[in-house]
Amino acid sequence: MAQYFDSPAGYTAMFGWVCGYSGDAAFLDIALERFTRQTRAQRAWDGRAWMGLMLDPGNPMVSIVEAPGLVHCRIRDGLRRPFNLMHAKVALLGFAHEADPARWLVRLLVSTGNWTRQTMEESLDLAWRLDLGVEALSSNLDKDRLAVADVAAAWQLLDWLRPHFDCRLLEQGEGGRLSVADRARHTFEGWLEACAKSNSGVRPRFFDNRNQSLLAQLPLQIIAHA
Repeated sequence: MAQYFDSPAGYTAMFGWVCGYSGDAAFLDIALERFTRQTRAQRAWDGRAWMGLMLDPGNPMVSIVEAPGLVHCRIRDGLRRPFNLMHAKVALLGFAHEADPARWLVRLLVSTGNWTRQTMEESLDLAWRLDLGVEALSSNLDKDRLAVADVAAAWQLLDWLRPHFDCRLLEQGEGGRLSVADRARHTFEGWLEACAKSNSGVRPRFFDNRNQSLLAQLPLQIIAHA
């Protein structure tokens, strides 16, 4: 599972959003090392946030000491939760081309397993990966239009979740490494918003159960994509 966080050849990590039911430092530290190409010590010294994490509130907090570069956003107190349990295991990762940062790439990961060492070492789980380059936004190919729709749908879910979590640590942009991370996050989210705006109404393969059960949606998904 951790290999899906690897930066593609010729690209560098920008920022990533991850949600799930559970996660632990053992897995997430490895994922961050592969995402950033930096060791734990390098990330700790650098002090930059590379990834925002939103987990079901029943999961213990993962500290930035255990997984440097990770900001585990705590569920907000006093708000009505829009879910009983958060089971969706989704990641959106952003990468910028080393020679031309405008040539960005977004990766969508959907997993049946949790972001834990146990999943990585002991479980038999499935993961779906989709890489989307900026050129897909101007493409008329069906596969590219579908990929844009998938990323847009995943971003819609994560963006909907964010107000229910305390992400203030990622929003401190007044100088230092926090401002670097804040700019990177805004740049990455700009790419995701571009996907949302370019979505041409294609039914995405990515779907969730915020408004309708997965079972109720499945027949239409099969008709559209089988």
